[in-house]
Amino acid sequence: YKDFDKFDKTKLVKLLIKNALKLNENDLVIIKNGCILIKLYDESKQKQLTEDQINTEASRFNGINEKELEGLFKEYFTKDDIYEMLDDVAKSFITKYFIESKLSNIDYEQSGFKLIQKLIVYELKKDFEASENFYMGFAGYILRKEFKLTFKLIADYLLGELADSNENVLEFLEYYTNDIIVVNGIKYKVPELKASNGLKWHIISMISILKPYKKAQEYILDSNLDIKDIQKRINSLYKDGYDPKKYNELNLTKYNLIEEKIELNDRRLSEIYDTLQILSEKTDTASLERELIILKQKRLKLKEEKAKTKRKRIPNSVIATYEKLLSEKENIQKDIRTKSRTIIQNKKSYESIRDSLAKSLMSKKQPLPESKVI
Repeated sequence: YKDFDKFDKTKLVKLLIKNALKLNENDLVIIKNGCILIKLYDESKQKQLTEDQINTEASRFNGINEKELEGLFKEYFTKDDIYEMLDDVAKSFITKYFIESKLSNIDYEQSGFKLIQKLIVYELKKDFEASENFYMGFAGYILRKEFKLTFKLIADYLLGELADSNENVLEFLEYYTNDIIVVNGIKYKVPELKASNGLKWHIISMISILKPYKKAQEYILDSNLDIKDIQKRINSLYKDGYDPKKYNELNLTKYNLIEEKIELNDRRLSEIYDTLQILSEKTDTASLERELIILKQKRLKLKEEKAKTKRKRIPNSVIATYEKLLSEKENIQKDIRTKSRTIIQNKKSYESIRDSLAKSLMSKKQPLPESKVI
């Protein structure tokens, strides 16, 4: 299996299952969340298309019963699953047709929906093993059901590229800032970048919103990663569950307490020495001498504990590093709050641009009545 990537390995497993269970071509094998699911497909429910129905409304789902597709959709996909898949589709669409190559507006209007449908098929093949006919039918169903979401996601990625000054995207979007165009002597009404409040968006006004909005988003995403990294470094400086400054405070308190105990111990030792000097030789001093031995042993232990406590003290260089990291984190968080305000201020305008673009992407130019130019 070394020569197979993850996608190929999954496909191989699905094919082996199909062969082992002698499943039909149209039966489904689905690998999802580590589970293998099998759904037998009833071919009798599939409508057979005539030749003149191909590429018409009748062939919308390749003749597959819509209720069958609806049931499968509800059974195997959560909202998060669909969002994640269509986000991958949107990203692939922009990468393939606007970054790696240049899709014209004419080509988009002619084949854009089919290209998107094929990308959905590619994503389905990661989880499903079925016939090509089923893939296309199910992809068509998903695109139709999640039409608005699909094009909102595509609009998001397009606007991201516009904010980064992608020349292909800039040229593509300028098309929608036209009102009327003439193609082969015929006048067409172009889909407008028009907001719900009637405001029309143009490239310059769009960029004035997009650049600060997208840059702020990117900064926040990158900065949150930086904060995570800084926090890890801060956590590595903790000792016994305390930050270095707090640990040293507690350590100093302990050190001072030991010094107080040594002082009391030394005071008592001094008292005993003084007492022993003034007592006569006939006086019984055994108890005092025993206490003297105990106090000397205690003093030795306290001195050792004091030295050990001193050695545990965190160096000033570590404290300086800790404070520097805290300062860096605080400065980044301050910048994030500033960038967040930029996003909040521009959010409504951005959503207006995105929704206007998504609406235009879902539409095509329309010929005007009696529009032929002589």
